[in-house]
Amino acid sequence: MKAHLGALDPIRVQPIENFPRTAENITALLYPALDSPGLLDAGRDCLNKLLNEKECSLVEDPRSGGYLFLSEGIKVYRDKRSGFVPSSGDVNQLRSQLLAGVFEPLPTAMLENVKKVQAGVRYGKVTIVGEGEDIQIRIEPVTSGSLEARRQELLIDTNSKREYENTIALLVSFPEEIDDLLVEAKRSDFII
Repeated sequence: MKAHLGALDPIRVQPIENFPRTAENITALLYPALDSPGLLDAGRDCLNKLLNEKECSLVEDPRSGGYLFLSEGIKVYRDKRSGFVPSSGDVNQLRSQLLAGVFEPLPTAMLENVKKVQAGVRYGKVTIVGEGEDIQIRIEPVTSGSLEARRQELLIDTNSKREYENTIALLVSFPEEIDDLLVEAKRSDFII
């Protein structure tokens, strides 16, 4: 453990503006001489050991600039947040709330300046907002690799299945990290 304490010095230094405390920058501050061999691999190993031992309240938080020390008061909340595993229902509820916000107000059109037609929104088969509306926009999540195959399926289904009557299918390929971000958001809500 004592051999790793040298890596803590650059983290303790007052953060320099626009100089994140990443493993690369921390090990750059540890070079004993210009002609010394690289320390990056050893520095990363050292920082990982310090993170895993959790004795010195060191955490890696890219949003705040990299590695930093947590006070004991914050550490309690951080541990509680990290220990919370939201259910898939919690994550789906958050997704529904976010989608409802995107479609606020509901999509609307006037037919020949006589009839107002509003669209409700569904995520798959689950209603998000506007369940009884004349038209339903059905958001269908797909991976980018299955987009064309799902499109072909929907072309057939929308003509033959009653469930697609008055429905606009919207194929959406979300970024892969979206589910992780929703979990992180639910963890933050849990602490608040």
